[in-house]
Amino acid sequence: MSLIADREPKLFVNDADRRLTYQWTVRRVEEARTPGTLLVNLTIRHFGSSKEYYAELRNETETDHGIGITKYGMNDPVWHRREPVARYSRKGLRAFAEQTLAALRQADTTGEPLYVDLADTPPADAASEASPPATAPVTGVAHGDQ
Repeated sequence: MSLIADREPKLFVNDADRRLTYQWTVRRVEEARTPGTLLVNLTIRHFGSSKEYYAELRNETETDHGIGITKYGMNDPVWHRREPVARYSRKGLRAFAEQTLAALRQADTTGEPLYVDLADTPPADAASEASPPATAPVTGVAHGDQ
């Protein structure tokens, strides 16, 4: 079973920041300095300065204290997608998000490297029991937004 191709993600919408996030729960992480839940996020944004829609796939650990931690490295390979746009539109961003989700699922199905940890995924019903209820997305530096 493939996490991305076979499971429906949670969708978090942040219209104020021109961002959508699809999120999959991977597994519980006890071995980390701060135990929590390993997630995979497909974040779709509009960057006005470069006039593009941009999507990237990354792991995040949501600690037991509710803080999201995403590690970034200057040369990290990540699965991503870009599309130049003349200007932002909510409808355009959502269309790009749907196309990107379909492209990600295709990449996952064909075995393209996604550069995220998808190992040891629990059964779908166990994942929904283990994950916290859906809430508004956490924003700020701790979440890795900046």
